[in-house]
Amino acid sequence: MTESRATDVAAYQDWVLRGMLSENYKSDPAIRQVVAKPWQSFQKSALASASETSSFQLPSRSTTLAMLPEADVKAAETKPADKNNADTKLTDKTTKEAQDKTVLEASADDKTASDKATLLPLMPRHVIQSNKALAVGTAIQKAIGRHPDIVTAQSLEGREKANVLVAQSTQYPQVSFGSGVGSSFKNDKASGNISHSVGLNAEQLVYDFGRSKNIIRAAKSNEVRARAEIDVTSERVAAEVATAFITAQRAQMLKESAEDSLASLQRMRDIIKLRSDSGVSDQADLVLANVRVDGAESDLIGATASEQAARSNLISLIGGSYQGLKVVDPLLESIDRSLKRSMIDKHPSIVAALQEVEATKYQLNAEKASYYPSVSVAGSYSYDPGKGDTSSNVMLSIKGNIYQGGATRARVTAANDNERAARYRVDSIRLTNTTMFDASVEEGTGAASQRRVVEQQIKRAIDSRDLFFEQYQLGKRSLTDLLNSDAAIYGAINTKIDIEYRYRAAIIRKAQALGVLRSRLTGAQI
Repeated sequence: MTESRATDVAAYQDWVLRGMLSENYKSDPAIRQVVAKPWQSFQKSALASASETSSFQLPSRSTTLAMLPEADVKAAETKPADKNNADTKLTDKTTKEAQDKTVLEASADDKTASDKATLLPLMPRHVIQSNKALAVGTAIQKAIGRHPDIVTAQSLEGREKANVLVAQSTQYPQVSFGSGVGSSFKNDKASGNISHSVGLNAEQLVYDFGRSKNIIRAAKSNEVRARAEIDVTSERVAAEVATAFITAQRAQMLKESAEDSLASLQRMRDIIKLRSDSGVSDQADLVLANVRVDGAESDLIGATASEQAARSNLISLIGGSYQGLKVVDPLLESIDRSLKRSMIDKHPSIVAALQEVEATKYQLNAEKASYYPSVSVAGSYSYDPGKGDTSSNVMLSIKGNIYQGGATRARVTAANDNERAARYRVDSIRLTNTTMFDASVEEGTGAASQRRVVEQQIKRAIDSRDLFFEQYQLGKRSLTDLLNSDAAIYGAINTKIDIEYRYRAAIIRKAQALGVLRSRLTGAQI
């Protein structure tokens, strides 16, 4: 067999193998695929033309699309076939007429659902989802409903409500009773008489220079702060769940990309094996292809482990499994458009800090009022059952501290420092949230710009891989070039997945910095 004849046979075997692989490979229905129609025409004309022409010319492969914008997909679907490949020069007029006829016959078959083109698996598969897929808002609601930190914050709010009642009780009469039984003594000798007494005491605060009122106001401020702390905890839990949600999505997409890369290399290895068995390719090509397949299998194992870990983390937060994750991009993009830097002061953590400032201010005023006495009305009534005697009295009582070893002054100093610390804590929280918001804005802008570039990179990498595949079969490219071009596609796809994750995470952090993440994600479901 001559060299040219061997090349023709090997090329034909390549075509047959590609058709077999395309028929046997059952791709996920959610994969967007653009199929090359010339392969069907080529199937009908290959046998007729192979015996009449000495050079076997392969038609060009179509440009497959992976992770490309919808506009690029539609453009590729309507893009005409390459004129350089469609206008094949034929020296024999009869052969040209026969091929034209077969092309017309094949064009009718092009309308069928099946295609003989070898299609590499494409991303993303997550665009079509089950109706039972988990939404990020639902995940947040489930996590908040069962998270122990939420229960703790609610318990602290209940405690502060009780403290308000305790503080308000000083405005009401304080009534107490007492009773006693004993013997009376005179000149260190017992009289022998057993005495009984029963007493009832009452006291009503009249004026204490505002001390009790400031204590009540401080307690109410602490109650409002505790209520705001529930929102702070809810925001933190919402951020944890939202981050875990998009992390699980990224891990799932990276796993699918690893599966697609492995499938691509395996089919490429099968083509190389057929070429090697026919003597066209060197055995070293098959060895190199097997090395790349082994590496892809290792990458898939790592991606699967990461996906399972991310899934387990999300399941532990929501308290149950899920069948899929809904796309969050439309919801996050709509939220992003409504986020303004001026909303930072409405963050629940700042509200809680401001209420703490109010509470410490009232506490300081209460401690200052303790320098002055308090005025109250007190009354008592007592009865001795043994003697039948009764006694009662009503008096205006004035109580105050003369000397306590500097305790009052120390309490005033401590309250003053607490107030100053609370004021600076508000500035600290505002600075932290502002820094997070500004950094997230820059991160999101950079990710959006980088995503447009990497989309173009993916498209060009696919074009290069298809071209290298043709040139490899013609002996113009090495196998290393072909494998590297294939790896470049999935490397760019993985880069785009990471960029999209950074973009989503930036929006989540922006909403978290403003304190509106939980309300925005749970208030609108997609």
